[in-house]
Amino acid sequence: MSNSKTLIIMLGRPYQGEYQKTDYKMPDGTLYKEKHFVGHSLFDWVKPEKLVVLGTPGSMWDELLRQIDDVNEELYLEVAEAVDANNTQQALLDRLSEHLSQLLSKEVVLKILTLKVDEETQVEFVQQLGDVCDSGTELYMDITHGFRTLPLFALTAAFYLKKLKNIDIKAVYYAEFRPDEHCSVVHDLKGLITIMSGVSTLEKYDHSGDYGLLDELVNTDASKLKDAAFFERITNANKASSKLKTFMDNWIPDATGKLFERELLSRFKWSKRSAQHLRELSLAREYLNRNDYLRAVFYGLEGLVSQHLYDQKIGDTGYEVRHEASNQLAANDAYRKLRAIRNALAHGSDSAKSHHKEDVKKALASPKEMQKILSQLFNELEIR
Repeated sequence: MSNSKTLIIMLGRPYQGEYQKTDYKMPDGTLYKEKHFVGHSLFDWVKPEKLVVLGTPGSMWDELLRQIDDVNEELYLEVAEAVDANNTQQALLDRLSEHLSQLLSKEVVLKILTLKVDEETQVEFVQQLGDVCDSGTELYMDITHGFRTLPLFALTAAFYLKKLKNIDIKAVYYAEFRPDEHCSVVHDLKGLITIMSGVSTLEKYDHSGDYGLLDELVNTDASKLKDAAFFERITNANKASSKLKTFMDNWIPDATGKLFERELLSRFKWSKRSAQHLRELSLAREYLNRNDYLRAVFYGLEGLVSQHLYDQKIGDTGYEVRHEASNQLAANDAYRKLRAIRNALAHGSDSAKSHHKEDVKKALASPKEMQKILSQLFNELEIR
């Protein structure tokens, strides 16, 4: 898997004449004097192994060539003529790509982009970026130049590449011209990708309930979260709660973490409930909401047993004591039905002999029926 640096820059077209020279100040304070466009400075600063330049038929391809090779007058005039006519063709750029690659001893890829903004073009743009980036690439992207929709396209494409092609988005640059400072200040907008990824991460967590997926959001040691996920999945709510508490007591969120802090803490609130049975019953509801029926039923039954022992002030929670408590709770028809569904889910069959055989068979018939029946039983048994 490659881990080479790829720099993608966008080449625009000024309204009149050529790009005006300006100074560019990099995020670390490095100043590049008298450059025509930010991509030139970024190339020197990032030092990529691969350069990808995206533009339109009228972009300043001639100026790009001039900045690298100021002696090839024949090729320059050919490119300049195409630019002036707003008719630069991909075939010409392919020749120019080969020429620049030889000069720089690096791979240079030049691509024409369409000016359309319909959905098909949006997909094509994302696909084009996917085609020029290998899996595992460290990607640096400049979105300064180009028509106004391109930065939005680029950010979306970067998010796609990060998630689908395992591209490591190192930076998303935008140069802000500041007349009072007589220079353009280059900002890194990678935080926007992090925010987009955070939303995706929360969606995945809500589907799976795996705290280990949240490591990208918390931006710190997530080992306690992964431990919590493990213990929760083996239905040890007490240890899972303890691991979450340790994490929350030590977590100092960064800027992105603060943005998602309220959402994260709301997903951890079950662990703050004061007693074991309350935590187990809360988890039962959580898993039912995720359509994880086996864990929902298991936690529901265990929570009811724990509640029974709590109400009876029985401190011993060993297997025999819990088994006896379960038998006592079986006097309740709704509890027996829930237990029958648990057995059917555990064994993957509705063939067991049971007074509730038809109810179990109905629950196993479809997700809609399962959700409906379990919701009714949870409400009746006050699992919440």
